[in-house]
Amino acid sequence: MEQEKYSILIVDDNKDNIKVLGLALREKNFDLTVAFSGPDALKTVESVKIDLILLDIMMPGMDGFEVCSVLKSNENTRDIPVIFITALTETNNIVRGFEVGGIDYITKPFKKRELFARVDTQLEILRQKRLLAIQTEELKETIKSRDKLYAIIAHDIRSPLANIKSVLAALQGNFIDRANFNELVEMLLNTTNETFDLLENLLLWSKNKLSGIKIERTHFNVLEIIERIAGLLKPAADKKNITLLIEADPDIELYADRNMIGTVIRNLTSNAIKFTPSGGRISILVTEVENHVKISVEDNGIGISHENQKMLLYGNGQWTTYGTDKEKGSGLGFMLVLDFVRSNQGNIELKSEMGKGSTFTITFPVFTFKNFKEGTTKQEPAAAHQS
Repeated sequence: MEQEKYSILIVDDNKDNIKVLGLALREKNFDLTVAFSGPDALKTVESVKIDLILLDIMMPGMDGFEVCSVLKSNENTRDIPVIFITALTETNNIVRGFEVGGIDYITKPFKKRELFARVDTQLEILRQKRLLAIQTEELKETIKSRDKLYAIIAHDIRSPLANIKSVLAALQGNFIDRANFNELVEMLLNTTNETFDLLENLLLWSKNKLSGIKIERTHFNVLEIIERIAGLLKPAADKKNITLLIEADPDIELYADRNMIGTVIRNLTSNAIKFTPSGGRISILVTEVENHVKISVEDNGIGISHENQKMLLYGNGQWTTYGTDKEKGSGLGFMLVLDFVRSNQGNIELKSEMGKGSTFTITFPVFTFKNFKEGTTKQEPAAAHQS
């Protein structure tokens, strides 16, 4: 069996026994730790990550049965498998070992093939348990994503489509007078745009959750992508008489996924427009500090409460409320922001005060193709900060 790098603790008061076991187990490339008494073993597992314990039964002071009982009563160590080492072959002692939580035993004098077989069996069981735990968590996340998807389809998409259908039916039946015609057409356009944006985010989010979007890293100019997004969102800002300001060094570049970063900036800016009242101001600032690019989206809108900031940053971005003009949202936009920032090894920071506005700052290291290894979106999460 191909071995992973496992850590084994040998507990025995007899140094000769430890030497024999150690020489044998080093052939299998295990990380070995030793303890010469029960109390030493209990201290060791508090500070060292242990995957398997080989525990002698007959030790002075605290015997192996007592050590195992203590291990199994501790939430932090109860799942570490214990194989007893014993010269006692009486059935009562073997049964007692199982009763206190042992999962197997080996007898002295040691037979190498038997030792390897028993250790490998328990480590394979341990590996399968860990794999099952990972798969269980992934399944839970998939179910959560599915339920979120169904909820969005049932409410956030169905409701606006129903409104569009009703208005179109009224227009078809000539039930709308000329005075209200332009107003209804504008409402149809706004509803259609909101639904389209939602579908775009929904498709990106579901694809990312279900299969992971491959990251396509390229060098790109940050100001160029911000100006393009600002142009796309200018009609929405103009409608609320919101001023969009951009302050950026024209030479700043990133080595990241251009589409993901664009989606992040678009969603942050779109949300700022949503929560900024008529006549407000939104600033997009780009700076480079100590080999990091910082992109800030700052507004003087309604702000976000401390509690809702926590929900945004640490609750997978699943928080939504109406905008200043009763704009609807599903919470998907910020969920995408979190996923895509993390996928590009970035951090996100939020500063907000009720009634004064919010500033979202995303920070990315200045990678180049020479010092970065390609990957997919399923990577270690980055930090989120709140103040």
